[in-house]
Amino acid sequence: YILSTAPRKFGANPSFRRRYRCLWGIYHPAAYWYRIVDMMYALLLNFNSLVPSGLHQLQLTVVTTICALFLERQHKPLLFPSANRASSGIKASFAALGTVLMRYADDDGFVQLDILAVMLYVLPLVGAAWLLSQTTWNRHCNLGAAISDRLKFALLFQPTLSALASFDQSQFRHYIANLNDFDHSVLAHAMDVMLSTGFGLQPNHPLRHRLIPKPYMVATPKTIAQYVGLGQDTAGLGL
Repeated sequence: YILSTAPRKFGANPSFRRRYRCLWGIYHPAAYWYRIVDMMYALLLNFNSLVPSGLHQLQLTVVTTICALFLERQHKPLLFPSANRASSGIKASFAALGTVLMRYADDDGFVQLDILAVMLYVLPLVGAAWLLSQTTWNRHCNLGAAISDRLKFALLFQPTLSALASFDQSQFRHYIANLNDFDHSVLAHAMDVMLSTGFGLQPNHPLRHRLIPKPYMVATPKTIAQYVGLGQDTAGLGL
């Protein structure tokens, strides 16, 4: 219930943001709901212990981990890209570890382990530690390079938007119509980012809502027009 109402209450209620930050603090604002997925994954792993057969426990654990890995790669829910890579790498390695150990498992449990199984367990932890150190370095010790990259991006991003804005309505519709499906989805995500971070507006699809520290307002042609100074007239937007 808290997560379902979070997009509406997050911007208007500072106390709500502080009180329940533990639910979404590590996630990207667009994936605030992912705590439910992580909790279900943890519960399923614990429920696997109720299965009497050791082999079946291992099989269910592998299937559960692969499903969690698929969802994680689809949504990339964590705040930092390196954290997503580390988490996915650990899940993939554990799934591989479980697959390898199946040949040693019977109804009573495991018979033995080999060096491959040990490596599949240890290497992802080492990789995760390296990615964690990389994230810490980039965020706290290498700010100059990060700021330089952002400035270079801004120098290219602004004229690109200006060039697209110079298209007339027919040119713009032709441009959008000829995008392939992948590029269209990437551009739709970029538009969600710009609406939420630039104007504090929620994407118009409920499943794409974000946690934005501004009063809840959904992006429509009218609300977008108000933010760009066109009042109630949306003709200038080509919408």
